[in-house]
Amino acid sequence: MKISWQKKNKGGEGGGAAFSADSHASWQPDGCPSPWLYDHGACRRSREHSKMRRAGFFFALVLIATLFGCSSGTADTDPHEPLENPEPMGYTLTTISSTAGGSIIIPGEGDFTYDVVMVVDLVAEVEPGYRFVNWAGDVDTIVDPDFASTTITMNDDYSITVNFEPLPSVEYSLTMNSTEGGEVTIPGEGSFTCDAGKVVNLLAVADEHYQFVEWTGDVDHVDDIYAAETTITVWDDYSITANFELVEYTLSVNSTEGGSLTVPGEGEFAYSAGTVVDLLAVADEHYQFVEWTGDVNHVDDIYAAETTITVWDDYSITANFELVEYTLSVNSTEGGSVTVPGEGEFAYSAGTVVDLLAVADEHYQFVEWTGDVDYIDDIYAAQMTITVWGDYSISAEFEKVPAPEVYSVEPNSGQPKDRLTVTIFGANFKDSPSVDFGERIVVQQVTFVSASQLEVRIMVHKLAEPGPRDVTVTNPDGQSATLPDGFAVP
Repeated sequence: MKISWQKKNKGGEGGGAAFSADSHASWQPDGCPSPWLYDHGACRRSREHSKMRRAGFFFALVLIATLFGCSSGTADTDPHEPLENPEPMGYTLTTISSTAGGSIIIPGEGDFTYDVVMVVDLVAEVEPGYRFVNWAGDVDTIVDPDFASTTITMNDDYSITVNFEPLPSVEYSLTMNSTEGGEVTIPGEGSFTCDAGKVVNLLAVADEHYQFVEWTGDVDHVDDIYAAETTITVWDDYSITANFELVEYTLSVNSTEGGSLTVPGEGEFAYSAGTVVDLLAVADEHYQFVEWTGDVNHVDDIYAAETTITVWDDYSITANFELVEYTLSVNSTEGGSVTVPGEGEFAYSAGTVVDLLAVADEHYQFVEWTGDVDYIDDIYAAQMTITVWGDYSISAEFEKVPAPEVYSVEPNSGQPKDRLTVTIFGANFKDSPSVDFGERIVVQQVTFVSASQLEVRIMVHKLAEPGPRDVTVTNPDGQSATLPDGFAVP
């Protein structure tokens, strides 16, 4: 850069000083003069050049100030006399962005005041789809009005504008695709031709049981890649894809008392829509599977413990179990009957405790329970219970009660007025029998010793006539036995 100055006389020939700065620079291939740089569609100074330029400008101001100081001290000028037409202290630069397509970012837009001959940077920023045309207005001191980044020297009040114009129409291709599970309804699928800078609406619609995931491909200018409804600004040939995936649903599996689910288990499980899930319900001992309940529309067979369910939504299902029902068959032999619960076949849930009562006919007695008697507490008791844990068949056994038999009596005789304890030997005696010794012999007490022995206290009446008497033993069931001439009065 060359800097020059000149002092002038009063009256137009010596009334001030003039300064000029000529820039000698070569042009670069991109259209910017050196040492300017091309940046984002405009010429801008390098940082080093700006520093050198400010230093040169400061040096020029110092020289001007020195010259003015020397001039005001000449013998021709009265220091107390007002100067004619004094030099202004600064100038106003009015900048306006006059057309659409950009703005002035340095120094900005509006009115700015600068010192005399100050060199001011001018930088215009272009919006997408436009290009810079030129600076217009008071452009005589603008270094290059045809560059977006230039300078203006403030030698007066200036008003300038910047002009932009749309770029020539450029068309790009936008290709839309989608994965399985949905489609792009806006703008559709396929290839579309769009002007540069066009904002295109995008809408991805998922199929049933699918959901939108994201846009992939050339998505740098997609407003929100995770939104099914968004926009893309077209600045090049783009290919983008709408991605879908199956919705994930929750399957809750439970069971009632009496069993459990071994497949897939019990609790909550996540499955993609359409997944076929195996189900297996296993009953505990003495329980059986009944059915599946809950959200069972897509269970293959609700009455099968092993089946499948197809997951198309959030489902909750339950495996239901119940106690197994068993059959108790009750019978009896001749000589009696089962009155509780009766005789025949009866159905009971597993674990049921059933009362049993066997009643013997006259001259018969209960013997025992036979058959499936493992869960009868006492098989020899006519009144008992049985716990049903399976199909059982039991029978109440009866037998005819044998009649008593009398073999001998000791002593076998007694005098009138005798009081004797007599022992009767025999068989099949029952407790609490009755004994008869015939006329004029009083039986005072009978003691049951065993089925083969009785002890009897008797008194022979004083008027008892001599002679033999039959001895008769009668059991409580009415059966009796007689020993002829078993006892005698001498």
